[in-house]
Amino acid sequence: MFRSAIGLQIFMILILVVGCNNDNQELKNERLPFKHIIVDRNSNSSVDPWGKATGDLNNDGLPDLVVGGNKSNELVWYENPKWVKHIIAKGKAFSTDHEIIDMNRDGLNDVVSLTKEALVWYEAPVWTEHIVAQRNLHDIEVYDFDNDGDVDIVARNQSAFSGSGAQLFIYEQINPDEWIESIIDCPNGEGLSIADLNKDNRQDVIVNNQWFENSGTLNTRWKPHTYSSKWQWEHVFIAIADIDGDGWEDIILAPAEKAGKEYRISWFESPGKTVSFSNEHVIDPMVETVHHFIGAGDFDNDGDIDLASAEMHQGKDPDEVKIYLNKGQGIQWEKVILSEKGSHSMRIVDFDNDGDLDLFGANWSGDYQPVELWENQSCPSSLDKWERHVIDKAKPERSIFIDAADLDGDNYKDIITGAYWYKNPGSFHQTWVRNKIGSLANNMAAVFDFDHDGDKDILATQGIGSQENPNFVWAENNGKGVFKIYQNIQSAQGDFLQGVTIGRFTHESLIQVALSWHGANKGIQLITVPVKPSQGIWEWRFLSDISQDEALNSGDIDNDGDSDLLLGTKWLRNDTQNVWKGFSIFASDNNPDRNKLVDMNNDKKLDAVVGFEAISTSGIVAWYEQPINPETYWHEHIIDHVIGPMSLDVIDIDKDSDFDVIVGEHNLKQPDKARLFVYENLGDSYRWDKHLVYTGDEHHDGAVVVDIDNDGDNDIISIGWGHRKVIVYENKNGICPQKHHFKGDN
Repeated sequence: MFRSAIGLQIFMILILVVGCNNDNQELKNERLPFKHIIVDRNSNSSVDPWGKATGDLNNDGLPDLVVGGNKSNELVWYENPKWVKHIIAKGKAFSTDHEIIDMNRDGLNDVVSLTKEALVWYEAPVWTEHIVAQRNLHDIEVYDFDNDGDVDIVARNQSAFSGSGAQLFIYEQINPDEWIESIIDCPNGEGLSIADLNKDNRQDVIVNNQWFENSGTLNTRWKPHTYSSKWQWEHVFIAIADIDGDGWEDIILAPAEKAGKEYRISWFESPGKTVSFSNEHVIDPMVETVHHFIGAGDFDNDGDIDLASAEMHQGKDPDEVKIYLNKGQGIQWEKVILSEKGSHSMRIVDFDNDGDLDLFGANWSGDYQPVELWENQSCPSSLDKWERHVIDKAKPERSIFIDAADLDGDNYKDIITGAYWYKNPGSFHQTWVRNKIGSLANNMAAVFDFDHDGDKDILATQGIGSQENPNFVWAENNGKGVFKIYQNIQSAQGDFLQGVTIGRFTHESLIQVALSWHGANKGIQLITVPVKPSQGIWEWRFLSDISQDEALNSGDIDNDGDSDLLLGTKWLRNDTQNVWKGFSIFASDNNPDRNKLVDMNNDKKLDAVVGFEAISTSGIVAWYEQPINPETYWHEHIIDHVIGPMSLDVIDIDKDSDFDVIVGEHNLKQPDKARLFVYENLGDSYRWDKHLVYTGDEHHDGAVVVDIDNDGDNDIISIGWGHRKVIVYENKNGICPQKHHFKGDN
């Protein structure tokens, strides 16, 4: 224990030197095993790799590495996994910060960069340069700060060496080549980060001592708040994370400049709804002021936030690259040393997509400047190991939907698609027997306990495959997978189904089935299930002439206590028993296909996830954030562009308490290249890791997530349009307990 200038703090540092900097050396430490990897050993004193960034630059699902050289006058990227070096730009002295983001919404990640003269961005894939501003800057952050659908930039210089750090520069994007600059006064110094500190769904800006509240309009004054009057060191590196697990973001500071001085590393506890951060907690009481990196993430996968930091090479030896393990709500810390050769402006990245957090860095000058990685080996893969099982190589007909449920009461979920159900034998190495549901039940539309007897029944259309047939039957389950077929359902109007959702949409409290058909001008229709489903007539009626002729989902979108309908980029508000009013979520030239309703950002409002119709061509996968007034346009967040994203599911597939997105490609022209992806939510629903599950199966209305083998993890079942296979992708991944992703690694 010790006494600092700000009060008594509990502090524990156990120094563990876990290895030297030999190539690909495994760092033997049972507490936190790391492996050191040299990406490029040819960096030397003529290179000066100042700025670093990580992101997927070639859409292969793997994060690549970007380095800007100050003396080499090169901006390069290293292609994961073999680290082939590619040139982005030459002839400029590249500075300390770069970011990877899709600037022009074309589905390709671009690189935002600082040179010694300008803020620029390089447009993929040929890396055309676009100048944002002619300024010498030190730090940048990129985000859609005004929620208008495009990327904005906040930037700052430094005061330690190259001028004034007493101003923030806000660049509002009008288009990728036109920007409006606004200037905000701030405390002199160095350091920049962004986070939603007050939970108003807007990203605020954090510097040393102060944070600036985002009003939503970039050219108006950002309200400043002082979060610490006791922290006096001007030059900082900043991370943002919920250190104490109370649901509010805290601020972490490390002293960045200059060599030969000493200060502390601390975190400042969020007060919740108020704006004053008055409670400082010391992490390390006395460090040299050369810590040009601090980042936050759960490195040991124990469910709380740890910290990574690094000293620059010009400090007194040894120059530590280290991790502070959180031993209890940010009060006690254990230090693990990864290297004594220093690093600068590092990045936290899961470069091998194995579910744990790695480190990427390089010294900015000096005799030791290799580009290097520290591979965290504490956790197995969480989303990259899958085994494909073909349950049926050739079912007799094309089917429209796929689902899973325990139909025969053996506690194993069976697969239902088309006219058939496949009995789950409890093993992928045994035969899944194909069983016909029953006469006229030719295309499963929904699986539900319609008669409330505790087992799952089946609603099906009479049309085979994509035949035009608006007639239904329902199959009553006796609890053992034996079905009795009933035809007491009024005929609807349509060709073949594209959307089905079940709910109680009127005041009668009866189960109802909303329908959307493939053919245009059929509107949304509603079938009401009688109290005694086997005796009364299932009545049909027209609900609304507004339809997007694809998937349907239901939920209380406007939080008024009844179920509304999501059509894709439109939704229908349930006003009264017979009145439904339509609203547009987003104006798009593209047609929505699959959709899901979930609360993506945990604000207690349902958001929409949409995969757009794009047969054998590139289409958008996006989620739409519900605003305060759901009748206005919703904010679009593009997740990716893939070929035909017409199979979609949204679920917490890795069980880390956020929603992930599963997408299968509808690539009829090149089915051998069709892919199945999992987009792993990195904790805030704005950043995603792309994981490839399989290549070679075309998907259509498939990619449904379910624990089909009862082993506690989520598998994927799927079908296609151009083939007749029924497929299971078995999840073979270990899941890190309570995995927390990184934040604040700017």
